[in-house]
Amino acid sequence: MCRKGEFVISAMVRSLADDKIRKVSSMYGPQEVEDKIKFLEELAHLGQQVQVPWIINGDFNLVSKEEERSTRRINRRTANKFRHTLNSLGLHDMPLAGRRFTWCNG
Repeated sequence: MCRKGEFVISAMVRSLADDKIRKVSSMYGPQEVEDKIKFLEELAHLGQQVQVPWIINGDFNLVSKEEERSTRRINRRTANKFRHTLNSLGLHDMPLAGRRFTWCNG
């Protein structure tokens, strides 16, 4: 079963290793602030429906803390909503390994 949203594509997959079903979602977060809020609402709605282990990958294009940005400029409204969404869904942001930032202009 596959589901395509505005920012997320999800599928139910069965592991060949243990025969268990998991939900896998790939996403790409938008650049515009208004769209970021819509993205987080879509993620929250999707997460409320998950009944099996859930794996998410992709680029959220959001930060939850000021130190995650090279310029230290952060939209506190979207950062707070991002943190709240992650916490309410019980999601954990994997730490970046080997680099300080995922992207830097210059």
